[in-house]
Amino acid sequence: MDQILILGFIFIIITLVGFYLAYLYGHKTKQFYWREYIAIIIWPILAVLGFAYFIDTKILSLFLVSSFFGFVFEYLVA
Repeated sequence: MDQILILGFIFIIITLVGFYLAYLYGHKTKQFYWREYIAIIIWPILAVLGFAYFIDTKILSLFLVSSFFGFVFEYLVA
């Protein structure tokens, strides 16, 4: 249980730092570039891959399913 809490905390820190770095990376641009999108999503993906390696691969399938349905929902609603 302690390992899950520690890895969860590391996941949150990595994700927040990654989002901030992506913000700094794309802050001055006026147009959308795919490299900015990749800079935003690479950190959570790396953290989930770390979770899948250290804890269980079920978290990876949950992440992929929720990513797919989130993308479809955003496309349909927005």
